Amino acid sequence: MKYIYTCTFVLLVIAGCNETGETIAEKKAKDIEIFYGKITYATRIESADPAILQTIAQFPPEKTELYFAKNKFRMIEYGGASHGNILIYPDVQEAWQLDTASKIAWLGEYSDFSDPGDELMDMMPDHFSPVVESTKEKETIMGVECTKYKVLRSGFIPADNEAYIWVTTAFRLPSSRFDIQTEINRVIVPLPLYLGFEDGAVMRMKVSNKNYAAVYEVTEMQKSISDENIFSIPADYAKK
Repeated sequence: MKYIYTCTFVLLVIAGCNETGETIAEKKAKDIEIFYGKITYATRIESADPAILQTIAQFPPEKTELYFAKNKFRMIEYGGASHGNILIYPDVQEAWQLDTASKIAWLGEYSDFSDPGDELMDMMPDHFSPVVESTKEKETIMGVECTKYKVLRSGFIPADNEAYIWVTTAFRLPSSRFDIQTEINRVIVPLPLYLGFEDGAVMRMKVSNKNYAAVYEVTEMQKSISDENIFSIPADYAKK
């Protein structure tokens, strides 16, 4: 079995304080509009070393399109090593990788880190809600005002790395912290989703170490989906 792994950084997140069965973050999130539609994250690698830049830049996708509907999710990666083209139907717990060249839909397995069991949360409490601090800096990204936050704690990022996120509270994205594996590859959602920040939408994220930085930024948003077929397996695809 051949697996292709997306080059990623993964950020630490920690569980918030529990208050009558709900975290404070969960309560705040309920007051923020959920975005359904299409967004695109562009990815770029920055480095002063041309050799490092050439090596690292070939792994992450140049852009990732994400389509959100209630109980439906689609992700398409362009460029990079992963070649993810994923359909997820949470209601029936199905994940499909679409091979557009061979017209085959591969049924796989997925996990959703936004829906953990109590045992996992007790075992890994640092993976579910980031510890951040506002820098008080404001910036407009895609027409919405964002606040820049520094990620203070992370079990996934080495201590000598820095991570920042730019967050809008105008809306939030559906929790979509998916990790998908099929016979032909393994794919995770972009890190701004995988981070687990629920108090708004992460419009930009930057993770830096001494050799290079990875930047993920929303470059397109559509609050509607013109073609609902984006959530369907084409009729002429074989299913395996």
